[in-house]
Amino acid sequence: MDDSFTALEKGACLYWPEELASKASEISALSPLIETQDIFLSVLKTANKNPTVWETVVLASEKLSPNLFLKHLMVLSDIGGERLQRFKKDFATIFPSGKFEYVWQGNSYQHAFTTSSGNPPAN
Repeated sequence: MDDSFTALEKGACLYWPEELASKASEISALSPLIETQDIFLSVLKTANKNPTVWETVVLASEKLSPNLFLKHLMVLSDIGGERLQRFKKDFATIFPSGKFEYVWQGNSYQHAFTTSSGNPPAN
């Protein structure tokens, strides 16, 4: 039995079969974003009155998970094509306190970053 690369290549499928390509397109990251775009926009409109209301709305939503909400934000901030891991190394430099502090309509707010388990992100 020939274990060479050439022998492996002869028996390999060098393209995605049509049914696999079809399934991949069905579970594309774009599909959930399109499906939840109206919900995402309604969250942004609601946040016009209070900048922290998005947390309550997203946590109560059955269709817009926190991760999907984050993906929408990444598209808006033009980092949608980047992997979040690229930003992890700079996170502690950008947010040394682990909090995002901002002023909105004259009031000070802060958002403490946490992981999905509720813990602060590791540095």
